[in-house]
Amino acid sequence: PYRIGASGNQATCTVQGFVSIFLRLAVPYYYASLSIHSYIAVRNGFQEEKYRHIEKWIHLGVIWISLPASIFFAVKGGINPGISVCAEVGLPLG
Repeated sequence: PYRIGASGNQATCTVQGFVSIFLRLAVPYYYASLSIHSYIAVRNGFQEEKYRHIEKWIHLGVIWISLPASIFFAVKGGINPGISVCAEVGLPLG
């Protein structure tokens, strides 16, 4: 609503912000987990059966961290239009 050519409403803004928050938390977690996973693979001589079990914990960790934060901001109405995208801002601009 604050940009030329912008379309949508508060619901579409909340969805955009939800996905943005989720990904901004999940991507660094996955990168860190990849490093840890690689280290463990090297330590175990790339014998996958010795370290296969940690993969489920990596995915669960992403969900446990990213999803609650995204839900919190969406439920509390903390996702509003920002300067260029919808993000976690206390109040809408204007």
